[in-house]
Amino acid sequence: MALVLDTDLADIQTYVQGTPNHLFAQLRRECPVYWNERVDGGPGMWCITKYADIAAIGRDPKRFTSTRGVNITRIPEEMAEVYAQSLLIFMDAPRHTRLRGLVNSTFTPKRAVAMQPLIRKYTSRAIDAVIGAGECDLFHVAASPPIATICALLGVPDEDHGRVLDWTNRTFGQEDPEYAAGPDDTAAAFSEVFGYALQLAADRRQDPRDDLMSELAHAEIDGEPITDMELSYLFFLFLTAGNDTTRTLILNAVNILLATGVWDELGADVSLIPNAVEEVLRLEPSVRGMGRTAIEDVTVRDVTIKAGDHLYMWYCSGNRDEDVFADPDRLDPRRPNASKHQSFGGGGPHFCSGAALARTQATIVIEELLSRMSDLELAGDPVRARATQFASFKHMPVRFSPGPKIVGQT
Repeated sequence: MALVLDTDLADIQTYVQGTPNHLFAQLRRECPVYWNERVDGGPGMWCITKYADIAAIGRDPKRFTSTRGVNITRIPEEMAEVYAQSLLIFMDAPRHTRLRGLVNSTFTPKRAVAMQPLIRKYTSRAIDAVIGAGECDLFHVAASPPIATICALLGVPDEDHGRVLDWTNRTFGQEDPEYAAGPDDTAAAFSEVFGYALQLAADRRQDPRDDLMSELAHAEIDGEPITDMELSYLFFLFLTAGNDTTRTLILNAVNILLATGVWDELGADVSLIPNAVEEVLRLEPSVRGMGRTAIEDVTVRDVTIKAGDHLYMWYCSGNRDEDVFADPDRLDPRRPNASKHQSFGGGGPHFCSGAALARTQATIVIEELLSRMSDLELAGDPVRARATQFASFKHMPVRFSPGPKIVGQT
């Protein structure tokens, strides 16, 4: 008899308490290619939960396309068609390859290393804003350096950082009523970002600077300028996804490190921080997974996925696959293969361009928090954002011993 869970893995209520890792462990054991029916009667999806299968599908765009949607739930066909023409994560080759090539040089590991002093400055500034109080909502500390960093890369001025946070919350947090009032509010946020992008691009065409928007404003593919829609979606993706997932990584790191006692271990040996960040990415990826659609009939583990079927690659499950990671539910800052997680896409053409930058930012923020708030502890229960695809926190009350600001960093 086929396994049928009493839980809909596409239902937002499933994630109120966080990622249901026990359910994914059951699927890996009993039904690694699982058909998930929707409780609301909407289109179902195949859940791919084993590391090897996720890796194989992610690297096979000829049989599994991104152009029909990458979310947990299907999106309307007409919307998918628009996105596939303009939004990088909805594209397949060759357009995806050419458009991604425009920005790859911006997000190299070498560039991330070069930005370390700037990231540390932004982090010090965020900590200075709260260090004297002895308590804060860590959300704001975690959000500030990623926003400042991505804005510096794109050429967005400091005075607009608050708008960037608002746009990010209203689009990526659209399932949470604290962030977005409804579909109309989310649509308005998209419109605001796109209008801002086009205005900034027009300015850079007249006055080019050393930033990514200047490159995009003058970019061409096959001798033709990229379209306004492509430019706007690229700007949106880097501006919002480039800060939302990193702030989530930082908050997830603090939450897990405190809960496991590894926080104090890292304070005693800061050389463990980079690998601990990899372990946090493995245990609680900012993005739980990504969707694809089968282009043709494909057999995965003796299960036939029909052409046109929607499937979802659960990175959060592949990251805890017992065939790859020993004692997978334990955070081990010395784990030798921690970086083999799939949280940045598991390889393939859609591997996250900003992976090196996200790792660098999280490492620096944790270093600075440990240095200046070594006795940091939760002052209440963290509040999770309502989201299916993202493992996010929207509030994290903490307390610590008050300290001085760093002179010259404010």
